[in-house]
Amino acid sequence: SIEVIVSNKVVKIKINPMFSHWKSEYKMVCDDQDTFSLERAIYLAYAKDECHGKYTSEGIEAYADQLTMEKRFVKMVKAAMNLYECQEELKKLDDEEAATIQR
Repeated sequence: SIEVIVSNKVVKIKINPMFSHWKSEYKMVCDDQDTFSLERAIYLAYAKDECHGKYTSEGIEAYADQLTMEKRFVKMVKAAMNLYECQEELKKLDDEEAATIQR
């Protein structure tokens, strides 16, 4: 799941491999010098998950670049982006419904 903490700055990404009970959670913060990209944040989260703490931040970024060329990760990132879009649509519909009920 993807949760935006600070718009265009901080996201929390939970990775649930094979729907197991164990989940990895990563807080991704965009540097002020960089341009925010949700897709890039997801690739970085997958890179962190795969590296298990053995690389520096520069190594994780380089590994994330490699993941953009692996079909398996491209498919997973597309699915995560679709999940996020669905989550946002549901939030929007919930807000509209709540506003309708309050009237």
